[in-house]
Amino acid sequence: MPKETIVVVDDEPAARAAVTRLLQERGYTVHALNGGQEAIDFANTNPFDVLLTDFRMPGGLDGLTTVRAIRRINPQVVAIIMTGHSSVDLAIESLKLGVHGFVVKPFTAFELIRNIEQTIAQQTLARENIRMRALVDVFSTTQQLLSANTEAAQLPHLTLELAMNRVSARQAALLLLSAEQDSLLELAVVAERANPEDDGSGEGSLPVFHPVDSYSHSNLSQVEQMRLLGQRALNTNATILMVDGQEVEPGSARMSSTQNRVSQAVVPLMAQGRQVGALVMEKNGAEPNFTEADLQIAAILASQGAIAIDNSRLVHRLAQVEALHQADRLRSEFVAMVSHELRTPLTSIKGYATTLLRPDVQWNNQTGTEYLSIISEECDKLMQLIDNILEVSRIEAGALRIYPEPVQIYEVLDRAAMETRRRSPEVNLEVRYPPIDEIPYVMGDSQRIIQVLRNLIQNAIKYTPSDPHIVLELKALPYDEDYPHGMVEISVRDNGIGLTQENKDRIFERFYRVDTGSARRTEGTGLGLAICRGIVEAHGGRIWVESEGRNKGSIFFFTLPVADISNQFNLD
Repeated sequence: MPKETIVVVDDEPAARAAVTRLLQERGYTVHALNGGQEAIDFANTNPFDVLLTDFRMPGGLDGLTTVRAIRRINPQVVAIIMTGHSSVDLAIESLKLGVHGFVVKPFTAFELIRNIEQTIAQQTLARENIRMRALVDVFSTTQQLLSANTEAAQLPHLTLELAMNRVSARQAALLLLSAEQDSLLELAVVAERANPEDDGSGEGSLPVFHPVDSYSHSNLSQVEQMRLLGQRALNTNATILMVDGQEVEPGSARMSSTQNRVSQAVVPLMAQGRQVGALVMEKNGAEPNFTEADLQIAAILASQGAIAIDNSRLVHRLAQVEALHQADRLRSEFVAMVSHELRTPLTSIKGYATTLLRPDVQWNNQTGTEYLSIISEECDKLMQLIDNILEVSRIEAGALRIYPEPVQIYEVLDRAAMETRRRSPEVNLEVRYPPIDEIPYVMGDSQRIIQVLRNLIQNAIKYTPSDPHIVLELKALPYDEDYPHGMVEISVRDNGIGLTQENKDRIFERFYRVDTGSARRTEGTGLGLAICRGIVEAHGGRIWVESEGRNKGSIFFFTLPVADISNQFNLD
């Protein structure tokens, strides 16, 4: 590792040459100057680490004045005074002006080198101690990013807020790579200090975030400059430091000069080798400079912010991939299910039709009628399957049409019960409802409500292996603020195979079927209950199921809004 660069200032050529030669022999880079003003001019354009100056320089600036001027230009420089007057007053005054060490003349080579090395080591340790305390503090701050229970859209705001507060930046912006075009940086968040008079400590002053669109529109050139700097920082994976519009090397004297007005730090956001974006921060006003600790803190926060943002993006992409896989799986299941459900009736139709068409057999009327009846029933199953698929498609597309009107709901229940008894006379079906004069009219489409009841009753029959007992019940619910005219609740209770909690959570999903031994042997497409939900919700009602578990039966409930018939009927 190269040693420090030292500027030696002494108006005596012999002393200056001797000190210079001694330091060069020890491996230091040395610039020998003969006066304070020459040293100040040199500091304005050249970075260096140590200033070794004589205290008394007749005809020019003295050592303390030189130290004070150079420390304004480069506050990081280590200042050592060579003096023949070792007084307490001089030492105190020198410490106030930023002098770090003394060498009392006359001195030996050993004393000079030891003094310089000790002073450099002390100042390095002091700066490192300050830096480490800041870094330990900032590592706890980064946990807010990595453990934040924050929506992905808010992570850029949190990253920017933490960075601005930790380095006391006046303005900041975060640019992220576009999700559509990986090579294009886009402005994601922009903010500035809420209080322009803030002292720079960051205490009690939160960043104010500005809408990106309005900021971009009014600051096109500034946004474009940030894009270019951010892209370069990403390509080089290194922090870029701009001081008053000019790029400077981080760690150079120019970055800490008191003459600076505006400083910008552009920090790349990288996550496991992947480019994420760039963090741009700006300081101006009373404290226009970024320290090396500021840049290290910004780099840590940028790294943790990049990881948090990248992780949220990966989770989002994983969810999209999972959704595509799920959709693909559902499509495959749908094709397999439809193929199976179509093949079964088509096989029967084909078999019986082929049998009737055999030229070597003469069928009597009774047999022909029986076969044709079976063919007609299988055609009905095909039509029902096609209707269900089209119905689900309409529901998902938001194109399901209902024609609501005031309906006597008990009459709808009676019609559904009559249809069930005609088709399934073996079923023990009960219908329960209050006295007719206590039953309100319902605002609904009677044909669609019949469809819901038919699906629920057939579902109950299908999943009750033996001796099905079904109870169809109607209740009026209390009034509430969401439905000022009230609701009615209709339930379909069975004594079938029952449902687990997982089944109850998914039972109304399309194509979902209960996975039990008896259920697997039951024909069906898994569309009936999904259609019920779509119809009930289109009426403004709700549908749900309750069950105490396996083999304990199920109760399906749905609600419908009561109709306001005050202006349509006179029931007195």
